[in-house]
Amino acid sequence: MFSAFWSDTLRNKLAISDQMKTLYSLRHNFRDAMAAVGAADFERWQLMGHAEQGMGKKYGTKRKPRAVDIVRLDRLIQAASWPFLSKLVWPNND
Repeated sequence: MFSAFWSDTLRNKLAISDQMKTLYSLRHNFRDAMAAVGAADFERWQLMGHAEQGMGKKYGTKRKPRAVDIVRLDRLIQAASWPFLSKLVWPNND
């Protein structure tokens, strides 16, 4: 459902006709924006809902999952530039 909402928003509200701009491309652009503001790999994984990656993580001593520093993650998101957000308006259902 969110994918359809996002596609409609891109096409209708933001007048973006490029068919290559999709929910999937949003994820890639988000990852790039987080890298640009200095997010470490594990922080980008946390923000995108991924597990820490690599086959090497499956072997050796098992450890607790890395703690999530939600304040740091929020600062990273707030530091990125999101110029398209000013064009979004929440629909009025009155």
